[in-house]
Amino acid sequence: MRIRTYVVLIFLAVGSQSSNTASAANPVSIRGKVTDKNGPLEGAYIGAHGDGKTFTTYVMTDNRGQFVFRGLAPGSYAVFTRIPGFRKLIKDRITVKKGKISQADFQVEPETEFMTLLNQASNSELLESLPLPRAQVNALDGRCSSRCHGASYYLNARFTEKDWLLIVSKMESITPVADMNPPIMRSQGEPPRRGSDTGTDKEIYSTSGGKGSIRDDAHIAEYLTKISGPDSREFPIKFQPRATGKLTRAVVTEYQVPRAGAYAHDVLLDPRGGFAWYNDWRANYVGSVTEFLIPTPWSLAYNAIGDGVNKVGWTVPHMSDRMVKADVKTGQVVEFPLPSRGYQIRNLDMEMTANPHAVWFINQRDGSIVRFQEYTEP
Repeated sequence: MRIRTYVVLIFLAVGSQSSNTASAANPVSIRGKVTDKNGPLEGAYIGAHGDGKTFTTYVMTDNRGQFVFRGLAPGSYAVFTRIPGFRKLIKDRITVKKGKISQADFQVEPETEFMTLLNQASNSELLESLPLPRAQVNALDGRCSSRCHGASYYLNARFTEKDWLLIVSKMESITPVADMNPPIMRSQGEPPRRGSDTGTDKEIYSTSGGKGSIRDDAHIAEYLTKISGPDSREFPIKFQPRATGKLTRAVVTEYQVPRAGAYAHDVLLDPRGGFAWYNDWRANYVGSVTEFLIPTPWSLAYNAIGDGVNKVGWTVPHMSDRMVKADVKTGQVVEFPLPSRGYQIRNLDMEMTANPHAVWFINQRDGSIVRFQEYTEP
């Protein structure tokens, strides 16, 4: 599955885009119209990405199918459509010059490739589209798509029921954050359950319902085979309605994480510092515009927080034993060992207070709320 590595900032335009004030401050750079065989499309997202830039700007079409990009820097842009249910169209080398307006019109056609439609849909749209009874969808969502993994993970795969059963039985021992579940003791005389390596051990790991339950491994494998088996039929995707009216005035900017292959997990905006901090869930990096390498190997930053006054960022890597500080001004990264070494911190949230000046985080592993205060010379 393609993983998008973006930190997303959304700004909602206030007031009419056609006002004299807005026009003077942000002159039109690119304008155009989007239509299909039935006429203008309202609420269609159009993106503009400048050559050599690390961000993409999106606007939406109004009720006449028209869109406008304002205040773009001079240069060459790729302008493209992003409309669920329709094929993506791209116009390269749209030139933006000061004092001139470029034109980019699109005549779009419905997307017919099933796998492309799957990857255009949100998780909720996919779940609403599954050709299964509601009880089965709820069971499948509870076991396979309600936490870190969306329905697109298994809808993009094709396995036999035997293979799905093997996958499900292995994954029932893994929690959503890839920790092994605590061992669950079987009652005296209880027969072995699927997931046991030998069928005779006294401990098992399980997140499923009991045997015969609608959530047990056999039922989940059956449902998965119906929708993602070798002979599964395609089904229509129920996309949500597009935006209309004032909602189409939204402007969205996607900022690409600078390192290729990065897996940005969380972002926190610092209103005083004018920058955003994010963390990489699959590598030991935390960053703003610049990334900072966390010295300890295998450190995965789950959350990060920025201090706009002192221009530093803080993180407590997931399943680690240390607090990490990154200084924007000097580029220095410092690690502070924490006392909970034996517990391996599972940091789920971070906040900062001014009085006292401290960083707070939750350690789910041992059920504690931690306050960290860096000592500084008076």
